[in-house]
Amino acid sequence: MKKLIAALGIGISLVALYLALRDIHFDQVAAAFGHINPAIFALAVLPWLVAIASKVLRWRLLYHPDEALAPYPRLTAALLIGYLFNTVLPLRTGEVVRATVLRATAGLPVARTLSTILVEKVLDTMALIVILATILPAIDLPLVFRGPAVAATVAFSGLFVVVLAAALLPDRARAVRDRLLGLLPLRLRPAVVRVSDQVLDGLLPLRRRELAPALAGWTALSWGANLLSAYLCLGSFGLWLPWTAPALLVDATNLMMTVPSAPGYVGVYHATAKEALRVFGVDPDTALAFATFFHAFGFLPLALAGLIAMIREGLSWGSVQGGAVGPDSPATGAPAPR
Repeated sequence: MKKLIAALGIGISLVALYLALRDIHFDQVAAAFGHINPAIFALAVLPWLVAIASKVLRWRLLYHPDEALAPYPRLTAALLIGYLFNTVLPLRTGEVVRATVLRATAGLPVARTLSTILVEKVLDTMALIVILATILPAIDLPLVFRGPAVAATVAFSGLFVVVLAAALLPDRARAVRDRLLGLLPLRLRPAVVRVSDQVLDGLLPLRRRELAPALAGWTALSWGANLLSAYLCLGSFGLWLPWTAPALLVDATNLMMTVPSAPGYVGVYHATAKEALRVFGVDPDTALAFATFFHAFGFLPLALAGLIAMIREGLSWGSVQGGAVGPDSPATGAPAPR
């Protein structure tokens, strides 16, 4: 199944790459790179760093009440190594790698870390939906895109409600699960119960009122910094567009990362960013030049930092990648994700 999804992702990326390049004049794309203002781009780096730091600070909160077991240096290294693997491998392998790295460096159970990553994704997805719902009335989105955008807003909002309900009413969620177990073969039921219990336990931070302000604050800061960085990057190309432009750019590219694609989201990212900017009247050549630049800025430094972090943590590529599908850790007894 993984190979099938990976092949599908490559196919989607190839189609997206064709859509991104079909109306392009490459001499104009090259000329657009010559107009970059380095000083303005340098200003974009600071909020980008703030966004990454905010993710680490929020991630540590998700281990409550065991934050002491998740020191900031280990979390930062695991996050960067995860970015590295997400850049060079398909299927968002980096999310699983984050868990296996922390098992090796901090002794944290894989299941516990994966549950924190689940909550992280829930918070980020809801933030993206809030951004999308905010900007949709303010932009003239073509009808071909408005329908999917509204559908995505409704679908992801519904998913958030379901997850939040499971977090707030875990006993009720377990009762619903137990009723549905009868639809599954007997051999699968113990695994489903074990995994669902781990997920529900991992949703604990969402039902702790004392954590809600901090989680909301770090999430808002992370995405606000992302938007500011995108705004300044656009300005470095001379594209001083309304605030809705970086909001649509960041929102659309991040939501499209949920679609299977080639490693590093090549093609899908570029086509999405290009079309998002065309909504604001940016010509295709400049839009593609910016999409290529913004993609490189967002992925390559993090991939390099991830490689350095992996070396500093004394981990090899084979051990990290193998750990993602390897046996349970004898130190923690944590099940390796499948």
